[in-house]
Amino acid sequence: MRKYKRYVLISTAIMILAIIAVRNLHADKHTVLQSQTKDLSKHPIYSKYKLEVSDNIINVGVQPLYSPTGIIAELLKRDKILQLSLAKLGMKLRFYSFLKGSDINYFMKNGSLNAGIGGDMPTIRLASTFDIVIPSIIQMGYTAIIAKQPVLIKELKGKRIGYAYGSNAHYGLMSALALEGVSERDVTFVPMDLLEMPKALENSDVFAFSAWDPVTTIATQKSDEAFAVHKMMTTGFLYFHKSLYQRQPKAIHYILAAESRAIKWLMQSKENRIKAASWVIQSVNGLYTDKQSNLTVELLDELTLKQLLNITALPNIPDNIVMEQGPLYNEFIFLKKIGLLPPDAIWGKVHDSFTNAALLEVHRNPELYRLSEFEYEFQENNK
Repeated sequence: MRKYKRYVLISTAIMILAIIAVRNLHADKHTVLQSQTKDLSKHPIYSKYKLEVSDNIINVGVQPLYSPTGIIAELLKRDKILQLSLAKLGMKLRFYSFLKGSDINYFMKNGSLNAGIGGDMPTIRLASTFDIVIPSIIQMGYTAIIAKQPVLIKELKGKRIGYAYGSNAHYGLMSALALEGVSERDVTFVPMDLLEMPKALENSDVFAFSAWDPVTTIATQKSDEAFAVHKMMTTGFLYFHKSLYQRQPKAIHYILAAESRAIKWLMQSKENRIKAASWVIQSVNGLYTDKQSNLTVELLDELTLKQLLNITALPNIPDNIVMEQGPLYNEFIFLKKIGLLPPDAIWGKVHDSFTNAALLEVHRNPELYRLSEFEYEFQENNK
């Protein structure tokens, strides 16, 4: 709980300063701030997915390169207790890998997905315009700006900066620049895929990039010309279509139980984390068939242990994170100021999307939901 309180205090202070800074910037809307309307169904990766929409199928969008959510998702895929519990309801669970949270949200909105895992920025953006329920926190960590030299943020003026549009790191970048009075007109934003960023930095195609673990740690460990010049605390969440949440409450309970099991199992031993890390690397390699990830099981083990210490096997959402004037509220205000939320977006709609009710129900009945039993398949089953 102390970590949550520290997160709230630091995040709130940073956000208030960033909002004040944004008010002093000219409102020249760069294309990076405008809502993108690409048809992602034609995406070279996503167009290959056979997203079957059915009342008895739960399609979940996950991000293998979003630590530690990627490793938790690998355990959900292989949880035999979860599969059997859902089968008794006549339900199936299918997982699809995405590059970032805003891509997941595109398919949430068109009805192809009915559940997803995303950082706080994509979650807030979706909750402000779409009916979802957010019953669990699944990540608490950092995004980072990585630069070729140990510079101050204000020294990024005139530089090319890589970023993933609509991601937590996009938001972290914009808030860091605003805090130092750097306008979007003072830098050149370069949209790119996550795994392209370290190579682009190495080749001097960009001077800096904004991303999240494990990519940021890979970059700084691999190169002597990669420095973390800014970090920002972030959170990530598991969320569902509101219609699914209301229609299949038992299925939601089983999925939340599986998340809690996964966290407990990962914290039990290094051997468990190493095994699950190997599954993450398989998924990353399957997603990025033409790029080198440089992921190792040792790095994923280190990051997973560090980040899971910030949450617990009862991954409930603290009230002080979602309260008015709290960190998510201030992020919501900031996103409106920079044009990443519509002007008529209402905080109450976002706030009311968060609930601990289902998770608390699961943890009130640990034997019913088998929270201390672990049965994982060696081979992934996504049929």
